[in-house]
Amino acid sequence: MGCMKRSRSVVVGCDEGTIMIKLGCEEPVASMYSSARIIWSKHNKIQAVNIKTVSADIEAADDERLPLAVKELGSFDLPAKLKT
Repeated sequence: MGCMKRSRSVVVGCDEGTIMIKLGCEEPVASMYSSARIIWSKHNKIQAVNIKTVSADIEAADDERLPLAVKELGSFDLPAKLKT
């Protein structure tokens, strides 16, 4: 096992190979459902978007942002014991 100071990466190695695990993330965690709905959290807000609402006449290239209407589903707060 190994890590670098001030890094979020941990490396684990053995005879069969190695794996690098990145702890934490800078991007919000997202979940996409088969109904083309994406839900994610950012800070303490829960947001959602429906991809089916994109107009058919919009042509987007790869890596181009789509004009989506984000809905806020609510917010949450962590208990005092979990806050760091």
